[in-house]
Amino acid sequence: MSVKEKKSAPLHKDHALRTRRDFVSQGLVRGGAYALLPSSLMMAANRAIGAVDPSKCNPSGGGKKGPAFLAIDCAGGPNLLGSNFIVGLKGGQMDYLPAESYVSIGVPASAAPSAVKPNTDYGVALHANSGILAGLNQVITDPAIRAKINGVVACAQTNDDTASNPLNVNQLIAKIGPPPGLVGNIGTKASASGGRHAVAPSTLNPSYSPSVLVKPEDTLTLVDPGLFTAKEAEAIIKAAGKMSDKQLEMFQAQTLSNQIKELINCGYLSGSSFLTKFTPENLNARLDTRLAPIFPALATDANQARLATVCKLLMDGNATAGTFEVAGCDYHGQGVAAQRAKAIEIGTVIGRFLSSCAVANIQGICFITADGGVSSSGAGVDAAVGPFFAFSSDNGQRSGAIIMSYNPTARLDAVPGNQIGAYSLAGACDLTSSPLAGSPENLALWAVATYAGLLGKVPMLASLLGGTNPLSSLKDSGAAFGNITA
Repeated sequence: MSVKEKKSAPLHKDHALRTRRDFVSQGLVRGGAYALLPSSLMMAANRAIGAVDPSKCNPSGGGKKGPAFLAIDCAGGPNLLGSNFIVGLKGGQMDYLPAESYVSIGVPASAAPSAVKPNTDYGVALHANSGILAGLNQVITDPAIRAKINGVVACAQTNDDTASNPLNVNQLIAKIGPPPGLVGNIGTKASASGGRHAVAPSTLNPSYSPSVLVKPEDTLTLVDPGLFTAKEAEAIIKAAGKMSDKQLEMFQAQTLSNQIKELINCGYLSGSSFLTKFTPENLNARLDTRLAPIFPALATDANQARLATVCKLLMDGNATAGTFEVAGCDYHGQGVAAQRAKAIEIGTVIGRFLSSCAVANIQGICFITADGGVSSSGAGVDAAVGPFFAFSSDNGQRSGAIIMSYNPTARLDAVPGNQIGAYSLAGACDLTSSPLAGSPENLALWAVATYAGLLGKVPMLASLLGGTNPLSSLKDSGAAFGNITA
């Protein structure tokens, strides 16, 4: 029997019509990715796939690039607002607390924002001595890129030292975002969110569970739906890639069933373009010269390799949403040197993502969150390190989150004061200041609403979350870069 005549038993009893759920159940769609598989792999697998109803086609690829979305999970509850991002009263970041009120969030009165002018190079205000600012500056040296970045802080309480904070919305981001070239949602940790935090219950969509990637070579698993090892998949793709266009066309004509051709027409298979777009060379962050200056230690630093892998897929439009965990942020009691080192690390993560968006000329936003926060008793300054106090205990009332954005044409306009909600005169989150303040899930919805607002998809988001607009309680708070509308 010739290759052309070989038949395989159908994988589905009703194989005239196949839904995306069927592909998931057969292992052909993973983490929001469609079965983007070249015909050579199909032939080698010797599987028949049922035809797709064209009316139900939802092809991947070809959509608008970005906004790329990265959730940065700071595991352990560091200080984000205070010694890093400026936080203020109801008038916004520059509506300062009394100088002594900053003590509980690590800032001596002598270094309070009223005494030390904040830095606004990135739109959002950061303390001039901030470790996060130092990390951003370490990566982003071009003033033209800095001028296209903005940010907004959200004053909110989150729970201390727990992975149960429902702060991850990437499954929903992947669903409402532009169709990705390869996969909807990616992460760097084997969890439901791909990172530290739990998935916000109202946004749960298992079809968009994250594909977990920890190094650049793992991207090969996105084009291999479990039929081959990554090494085997690479060998097959490279072999097929050596064919001329004419040879490839003849090869596919011989081996593709009508059902598979229909998948190509729908966009689930990308045909011959697959072999030029999704090669190991085009997916591997180590081989992208644009990333070399952004990730100078990619070859030796496992964290840089993890982040570069995620950024590469996001910047090329091959993924919609990603999660990256910054471990070891539970640093209270370790002294100011440890605090500053971790803040610098967080800043470099933010900077590397935004720089990746800049070199790809796409819009991107990152959502920086923490499980809880820390407080200071007003002691432990180390003048050799900086002006801040050492943090002495966990304190989720002194937490919050930040959204930062890069926009290729010009800095996005932020909400007035670059702040949602407020801190109180006591230097803690005012739980009455916004619907976000006392609800980690509302805080997460603020991020997804910001993303939907940039796409003009807030009505779609409301429909997906229940149909009656569950975001109405957030309407007066506004998304980071545009008001939430009904």
